Amino acid sequence: MNEQYQFSAGQDDNTIQNKRYTSLKTAHGKQIVIGLEHSGIPFSARFTESDMFLTYDGNYEDSVKEITKKAESGEYSELLLEIKNHVDESGYLVLLPTVAYFLHISESELNRKPKSYLIMLCKVVFQLWFCDTAAIQKELAKEFVVNDYETVFNREKLNASADRIRQQNHAFHDNQERKLRHDRK
Repeated sequence: MNEQYQFSAGQDDNTIQNKRYTSLKTAHGKQIVIGLEHSGIPFSARFTESDMFLTYDGNYEDSVKEITKKAESGEYSELLLEIKNHVDESGYLVLLPTVAYFLHISESELNRKPKSYLIMLCKVVFQLWFCDTAAIQKELAKEFVVNDYETVFNREKLNASADRIRQQNHAFHDNQERKLRHDRK
Protein backbone atom coordinates (compact mmCIF):
# COMPACT_ATOMS: atom_id res chain seq x y z
CA MET A 1 0.00 0.00 0.00
CA ASN A 2 1.27 3.47 -0.85
CA GLU A 3 2.22 5.41 2.30
CA GLN A 4 1.99 8.76 0.49
CA TYR A 5 -1.77 9.36 0.54
CA GLN A 6 -2.86 12.27 -1.63
CA PHE A 7 -6.30 12.79 -0.09
CA SER A 8 -7.87 12.56 3.35
CA ALA A 9 -11.45 12.92 4.54
CA GLY A 10 -13.67 12.35 7.53
CA GLN A 11 -12.96 13.07 11.16
CA ASP A 12 -10.10 12.59 13.57
CA ASP A 13 -9.41 8.89 14.29
CA ASN A 14 -9.57 9.56 18.03
CA THR A 15 -13.26 10.53 17.85
CA ILE A 16 -14.38 7.28 16.22
CA GLN A 17 -15.93 4.69 18.55
CA ASN A 18 -15.62 0.92 18.02
CA LYS A 19 -12.86 1.35 15.41
CA ARG A 20 -12.55 -0.95 12.44
CA TYR A 21 -9.77 -0.67 9.89
CA THR A 22 -9.64 -1.71 6.27
CA SER A 23 -7.28 -1.29 3.33
CA LEU A 24 -8.72 -1.28 -0.15
CA LYS A 25 -7.25 -1.43 -3.63
CA THR A 26 -9.73 0.91 -5.30
CA ALA A 27 -9.92 3.75 -7.76
CA HIS A 28 -13.24 4.79 -6.17
CA GLY A 29 -12.04 6.36 -2.92
CA LYS A 30 -13.83 9.62 -3.66
CA GLN A 31 -17.19 7.89 -4.20
CA ILE A 32 -16.75 5.84 -1.03
CA VAL A 33 -15.99 8.97 0.99
CA ILE A 34 -19.05 10.73 -0.48
CA GLY A 35 -21.27 7.77 0.46
CA LEU A 36 -19.86 7.55 3.99
CA GLU A 37 -20.18 11.30 4.56
CA HIS A 38 -23.78 11.57 3.29
CA SER A 39 -24.78 8.45 5.22
CA GLY A 40 -23.57 9.99 8.46
CA ILE A 41 -21.06 7.24 9.20
CA PRO A 42 -18.18 8.20 11.50
CA PHE A 43 -14.99 7.57 9.48
CA SER A 44 -11.50 8.71 8.63
CA ALA A 45 -10.02 7.96 5.22
CA ARG A 46 -6.74 8.47 3.44
CA PHE A 47 -6.52 7.54 -0.22
CA THR A 48 -4.73 7.85 -3.53
CA GLU A 49 -5.96 7.15 -7.04
CA SER A 50 -5.61 3.40 -6.42
CA ASP A 51 -5.45 2.72 -2.66
CA MET A 52 -7.50 3.55 0.40
CA PHE A 53 -7.03 3.18 4.13
CA LEU A 54 -10.29 3.51 6.03
CA THR A 55 -11.06 3.73 9.74
CA TYR A 56 -14.76 3.59 10.64
CA ASP A 57 -17.16 2.87 13.49
CA GLY A 58 -17.75 -0.89 13.54
CA ASN A 59 -21.44 -0.35 14.34
CA TYR A 60 -21.77 0.71 10.69
CA GLU A 61 -19.92 -2.23 9.18
CA ASP A 62 -22.82 -3.38 6.98
CA SER A 63 -23.31 0.15 5.66
CA VAL A 64 -19.60 0.53 4.90
CA LYS A 65 -19.64 -2.77 2.99
CA GLU A 66 -22.76 -1.69 1.06
CA ILE A 67 -21.22 1.67 0.12
CA THR A 68 -17.91 0.07 -0.90
CA LYS A 69 -19.71 -2.53 -3.00
CA LYS A 70 -21.79 0.15 -4.76
CA ALA A 71 -18.72 2.25 -5.53
CA GLU A 72 -16.86 -0.75 -6.94
CA SER A 73 -19.81 -2.09 -8.97
CA GLY A 74 -19.67 0.36 -11.86
CA GLU A 75 -23.49 0.65 -11.84
CA TYR A 76 -23.29 4.41 -11.35
CA SER A 77 -21.37 4.86 -14.61
CA GLU A 78 -23.92 2.72 -16.43
CA LEU A 79 -26.79 4.74 -14.95
CA LEU A 80 -25.11 7.99 -15.88
CA LEU A 81 -24.77 6.84 -19.50
CA GLU A 82 -28.37 5.67 -19.62
CA ILE A 83 -29.64 8.95 -18.19
CA LYS A 84 -27.50 11.04 -20.54
CA ASN A 85 -28.88 9.12 -23.55
CA HIS A 86 -32.20 10.93 -23.01
CA VAL A 87 -32.73 14.40 -24.39
CA ASP A 88 -34.55 15.63 -21.29
CA GLU A 89 -34.71 14.78 -17.61
CA SER A 90 -37.00 11.80 -18.24
CA GLY A 91 -33.85 9.65 -18.30
CA TYR A 92 -33.91 9.72 -14.52
CA LEU A 93 -37.11 7.66 -14.64
CA VAL A 94 -34.99 4.53 -15.19
CA LEU A 95 -34.58 4.72 -11.40
CA LEU A 96 -38.34 4.52 -10.73
CA PRO A 97 -38.21 0.80 -9.77
CA THR A 98 -35.42 1.65 -7.32
CA VAL A 99 -37.48 4.51 -5.85
CA ALA A 100 -40.45 2.16 -5.44
CA TYR A 101 -38.19 -0.41 -3.74
CA PHE A 102 -36.79 2.15 -1.28
CA LEU A 103 -40.23 3.60 -0.48
CA HIS A 104 -41.83 0.14 -0.18
CA ILE A 105 -44.61 1.01 -2.61
CA SER A 106 -45.52 -0.25 -6.05
CA GLU A 107 -44.42 1.39 -9.28
CA SER A 108 -48.08 1.70 -10.28
CA GLU A 109 -48.74 3.73 -7.11
CA LEU A 110 -45.82 6.00 -7.98
CA ASN A 111 -46.99 6.34 -11.58
CA ARG A 112 -50.15 8.07 -10.31
CA LYS A 113 -47.95 11.03 -9.32
CA PRO A 114 -46.99 13.85 -11.72
CA LYS A 115 -43.99 13.15 -13.93
CA SER A 116 -42.03 16.11 -12.54
CA TYR A 117 -42.51 14.71 -9.03
CA LEU A 118 -41.26 11.28 -10.13
CA ILE A 119 -38.21 12.81 -11.78
CA MET A 120 -37.45 14.70 -8.56
CA LEU A 121 -37.64 11.46 -6.52
CA CYS A 122 -35.41 9.67 -9.04
CA LYS A 123 -32.89 12.52 -8.86
CA VAL A 124 -32.73 12.08 -5.08
CA VAL A 125 -31.77 8.41 -5.55
CA PHE A 126 -29.24 9.31 -8.24
CA GLN A 127 -27.61 12.01 -6.12
CA LEU A 128 -27.39 9.68 -3.11
CA TRP A 129 -26.39 6.61 -5.12
CA PHE A 130 -23.25 5.89 -3.10
CA CYS A 131 -25.04 6.18 0.27
CA ASP A 132 -26.32 3.25 2.28
CA THR A 133 -29.93 2.11 2.02
CA ALA A 134 -30.99 3.76 5.29
CA ALA A 135 -29.75 7.21 4.18
CA ILE A 136 -31.46 6.95 0.79
CA GLN A 137 -34.72 5.78 2.35
CA LYS A 138 -34.64 8.59 4.90
CA GLU A 139 -34.15 11.29 2.26
CA LEU A 140 -36.72 9.77 -0.10
CA ALA A 141 -39.25 9.45 2.70
CA LYS A 142 -38.77 13.14 3.58
CA GLU A 143 -39.31 14.19 -0.05
CA PHE A 144 -42.24 11.84 -0.45
CA VAL A 145 -44.01 12.99 2.73
CA VAL A 146 -43.35 16.70 2.17
CA ASN A 147 -44.45 16.61 -1.45
CA ASP A 148 -47.37 14.29 -0.76
CA TYR A 149 -48.52 16.74 1.95
CA GLU A 150 -48.23 19.56 -0.56
CA THR A 151 -50.23 17.50 -3.04
CA VAL A 152 -52.95 16.90 -0.43
CA PHE A 153 -52.81 20.55 0.67
CA ASN A 154 -53.06 21.77 -2.92
CA ARG A 155 -55.87 19.31 -3.61
CA GLU A 156 -57.73 20.69 -0.59
CA LYS A 157 -57.18 24.24 -1.85
CA LEU A 158 -58.41 23.23 -5.30
CA ASN A 159 -61.48 21.55 -3.80
CA ALA A 160 -62.21 24.66 -1.72
CA SER A 161 -61.85 26.82 -4.85
CA ALA A 162 -64.13 24.47 -6.78
CA ASP A 163 -66.72 24.61 -3.98
CA ARG A 164 -66.57 28.43 -3.97
CA ILE A 165 -67.00 28.51 -7.75
CA ARG A 166 -69.96 26.10 -7.53
CA GLN A 167 -71.56 28.30 -4.87
CA GLN A 168 -71.02 31.39 -7.00
CA ASN A 169 -72.51 29.61 -10.03
CA HIS A 170 -75.54 28.51 -8.01
CA ALA A 171 -75.97 32.05 -6.66
CA PHE A 172 -75.67 33.46 -10.18
CA HIS A 173 -78.20 30.96 -11.60
CA ASP A 174 -80.59 31.57 -8.68
CA ASN A 175 -80.30 35.30 -9.27
CA GLN A 176 -80.91 34.83 -13.03
CA GLU A 177 -83.99 32.71 -12.33
CA ARG A 178 -85.38 35.36 -9.95
CA LYS A 179 -84.83 38.04 -12.59
CA LEU A 180 -86.57 35.90 -15.22
CA ARG A 181 -89.53 35.30 -12.91
CA HIS A 182 -89.64 38.97 -12.04
CA ASP A 183 -89.48 39.98 -15.72
CA ARG A 184 -92.34 37.59 -16.62
CA LYS A 185 -94.65 39.25 -14.10
